[in-house]
Amino acid sequence: MTPAPISNINDSAIAPYLTARDEKLREIFRCPSDEVEGHEKRATYGRYAYSYSLNERVTIIDGIPIGNSTDANNLWQDRKITQVRRNSEKMMLIEEANPRDGRWLAGGVSNPKPDGSADGDDALTNRHIKQANVAFFDTHIERIGNKDFVTLVNEKRRADPFVE
Repeated sequence: MTPAPISNINDSAIAPYLTARDEKLREIFRCPSDEVEGHEKRATYGRYAYSYSLNERVTIIDGIPIGNSTDANNLWQDRKITQVRRNSEKMMLIEEANPRDGRWLAGGVSNPKPDGSADGDDALTNRHIKQANVAFFDTHIERIGNKDFVTLVNEKRRADPFVE
């Protein structure tokens, strides 16, 4: 069973960790240069109106291999930010090329190309000089291109915040 889409951003998975609400919270998750009206419309969720997606490993239960995911909310768990291991190395928010549902799957990026793009539902955008913004759990942000991103994602310790 697919969970119902969250229609109120204040009820989103990351909202409890932030002090912003309503329009201010929407602004945080929208890159000013992202044309969100051009995002793909999904039958289940409609159009995802934000630029950034949360690392799905934050909410998925332990034991599901990276790259395997499910929409079934019985496989989700609440986590505390204090559970993150080596937080300066672990990716929390990713600026996707075509965010569809607000969740980023570590195994969904492949085949980086010379033009800065990559294949896969969860590839990075390349609108910032062929790079994208990635926020880490320690709150620092880096600009990363798809080629370097694929390398980072392939290191399990970078994609899963709850393992060393």
